This record gives sequence, structure tokens and C-alpha cells, in this order.
Amino acid sequence: MRLFNTLVFVLLSIVVPAGDLLCQDQKSIAPVSLCDTQGKIHTLFSSSKSTLTVLMFCTSVCPITNSYMPTWNSLQEKFKNRGVKFIMVMVGNESDEAIRGHAKNFKVDCTILKDPLRLSVKAVGATNTSQVFLFGKNQAIEYSGRIDDRWASQSQRRPIRSHDLQNAIAALLDGKRPRVVHTESWG
Repeated sequence: MRLFNTLVFVLLSIVVPAGDLLCQDQKSIAPVSLCDTQGKIHTLFSSSKSTLTVLMFCTSVCPITNSYMPTWNSLQEKFKNRGVKFIMVMVGNESDEAIRGHAKNFKVDCTILKDPLRLSVKAVGATNTSQVFLFGKNQAIEYSGRIDDRWASQSQRRPIRSHDLQNAIAALLDGKRPRVVHTESWG
């Protein structure tokens, strides 16, 4: 079964050209299928039972991404009863065991998908690891960028002044548009 899922994933990767992933309005994203570390296929950007979906692009070796893991876990806990789904997308060529070890090490308890061909990266236009994308009910991007402003650059950390992702989630759950819809992220 795992071999079958892997073959389906590879075929889907070949059949769907990256340029066709964005829909006409450039805000809605065509579905992308990725496997988790158990070989189960998950489809991103399709209709969801979740009110909101948050994606974070990661590798287990990125120090900036790893610095965000406690905040990621805290946000997931804070919003889990409000229908917000959190998904990590591993964009490196890491083994299933390495990904599971990373999740265990950082106490991550969310769906973790593998995207070594970077199909989802291309679909949303992600530029670095630790970048997050918040999708609304219609699967359109409502916020993209950093989790918070703790990083002033790739090498300079500072005190947190703005909880950008948390603020965007809270606004959407309250039926409002986020005040900030895009921020610069580092990773």
C-alpha cells in the first residue's frame, strides 16, 4: 500500500505542472496531494471542514523554524477548539524517521506532510522555511509571512512586538479581515 501511495504521489507530481497550480484569480490555489510520514496521501487547498488552515514550510535543520516550534505548538493548542487546522510541510529530502524524530523532539502534534518536489511551495509562492500561510474558509490565502517579529533578519533576533499569525487568525475567527495580510519572514 505504501508503494502504491508513493507511486500515486510521484504521478500526481508529474501530471500537474507547477504553473497550473494557481487558479485564475491568483488567490485560490488548485489542490496539491502530498504524503505524510506514514505514506497516507493528504490533499491541500481543497474544501476543508476546518474554518481556517495554517501551513508552515519547514526543514528540521532550520534554526529559525526550530525557534518557532514552541509558538507553533502554543497557537495550535490555543485555536484547536475553534476549527483551525495546523499543517507543517517539510520541504527537504529528510527521511520519515528524521521527520518523526524532529516532531517528537519539539513535541509537534499536527499533520506533517512531505514535499520534496516543492509542489505546495510553488502553489503558494513560498520563499523560505518558517513562512506561514493562513487560508480562509474558501481556501484563499488570507495572511502570509512570519509567525511573529522575533527575527529582524536571518541572524538577528529581537524581542517580540507583533504576534502577526495569531492576530490574523483571531481577526478571521471574529469575522474580520486581518489588519496585516503579509509580512516578511526569515528562514
